[in-house]
Parts: sequence; structure tokens; C-alpha cells
Amino acid sequence: MATLLRKLFGPDLAVDLGTATTRVASAWSRRTFRAPSAVGETRALRGGVVVEPDCAVEVLRPLFAQARRFGLTRPRVVATVPTDADRDERLALEESVRRAGAAAVALAPEPLAAAIGAGLDLGLPYAQLIVDIGHGVTDCVVVRAGAVIESAARRVGCGDLEEAPAPAEQAILGFLESLVREVPHDVGADLVESGIHLTGGGALVPGLAEAVERRTGLSVRRVPEPLSAVVLGGRRLIRTVTEQGAWTERRPRWRSRLVPR
Repeated sequence: MATLLRKLFGPDLAVDLGTATTRVASAWSRRTFRAPSAVGETRALRGGVVVEPDCAVEVLRPLFAQARRFGLTRPRVVATVPTDADRDERLALEESVRRAGAAAVALAPEPLAAAIGAGLDLGLPYAQLIVDIGHGVTDCVVVRAGAVIESAARRVGCGDLEEAPAPAEQAILGFLESLVREVPHDVGADLVESGIHLTGGGALVPGLAEAVERRTGLSVRRVPEPLSAVVLGGRRLIRTVTEQGAWTERRPRWRSRLVPR
């Protein structure tokens, strides 16, 4: 009965609070809602993390209202966050989501959510590298057998490519080259076969995927719907979070095993 009431009157939500655009998806609908991550001249995020919590709340509230059907109960929300976000940055995201109307919050790594949203089989026994190049951060995870075994991020992304194309591109490429070189040998051997799964706005930047291939020596595959992959993956994670009982946490809890079964 409780599940039915939540489905009808207060569906759980997934949030991708991005540097440029925020996306919200409902667990019970295929629709997604989006809006700029800014109010007037004030931007809610920088480098993929919340820097203006009041602005973040104002961005989220109307999106929550659109995604909820009747609003009789407050939604539970899976919010995605960069893998390198520190405790204060995760706390700022969680509290912003709560203030915007969430009854409970669970956090999930952005590139992992992107991989799930893209439909990748993360339970495979070999390592897979997911690279999410967003507006403000380039974020990566290596997943094998349903668990995150490596993660790394650098606060540079598509927004920097717009402002300083050559230096920003070199920063992204250098970061990815170092990441690939530094993974353990057995992981690197797997990546030679599985390549890189590219998500985020960077997947749509002309020539960037090819530049990543040249610099890392790995094949690059653009995922379907790269801009929506994170929020779609967050929506799929709602069930996993519910099964794990992660909604009860009042503070961010980092979980490396959030792959749907």
C-alpha cells in the first residue's frame, strides 16, 4: 500500500544537478525535466559542485513540482555528485536537495549513474572505464563485476572548452592519459579490450572523442543520450537505494556498490 501511495502521490526522483543544466526524472514516468542551473546571473554550481546553496534550492523547487504528480508526499531523491566531491561539497548538495523539498536523499557517483543510464552491463567480469565530461568536471570510474574499483575527477569540462579551448582540451586529455597509465596492469589490459565509454556534453564536442582515442590509445564509444545518461541512471538507482535502505541516512554516505541487480 505504501508503495502504491508513493507511486501515485509522491514519486521518488533522480536529480542531476549539473554546472550548466539541472535535470530531474521521476521513478514512475519516462519524462525528464530540465532547467539552467542558475537564477539570473547567479550560478548554483562551479566545477560540478554546489557553491550557492540558496540558488540551487531555487533551481530545484520548480523542477520537483513538475516531476511530482499531486505533491501529497515529499519525494525521496537520488542525487548524483562528482566522485572527487569532499564531505562539505556532498553535504551542500544533500542539504540543497532537502531544502528544495526532498524527504530523504541518497548520493551516487555521476559517472556510475551515467553508465547505468546508458545501459552498460556493469556486472561483467572485466574492467570498463566510463568518462563523463560535463560542463564543469571530467569524472571517471572504472567498474568491474558490479563494483567501482577506480575513480578520478578533474574540475575542467565543456565550459572551459568554450572559454579556453586549447588549454582546456589539453588539461582533459592529459588527465585521461595519466589515469589510463596509472591503473593496475590487469585493469589496463581489460581497458585495451573494452575501451572508454564517453558521456556528458563532451561526447558531443566535435573531434574530442577522436582526440581522447589518440591520446590514450583506447577506443572511445559515445553512449546513447549522453546529456541525459546521468539522470536516467539515477532513476534506475532508486530501486537499488531502496533495497539497500540508504534513504535513512541524514548525511551523505558514499557507496561504491550501487549497480542495479
